Amino acid sequence: ILNRDSARYAVALSHLLGSPSIYVIKFNRVTLFEEEPRKNIHPFFRLQKRLFSSPSPFDGTN
Repeated sequence: ILNRDSARYAVALSHLLGSPSIYVIKFNRVTLFEEEPRKNIHPFFRLQKRLFSSPSPFDGTN
């Protein structure tokens, strides 16, 4: 179950990568890609959190 913010990240990632629904996404553990080392994930996650912290086009309820 994804909350609204997690869904927002998922949509953003699918657009950035051009390949939706390919990767295993575990937002409850702040692990975006199981296949990737955590050191490569956290800076990207912080970037996404900073970009989408305000009302976003990915959020249909704003």
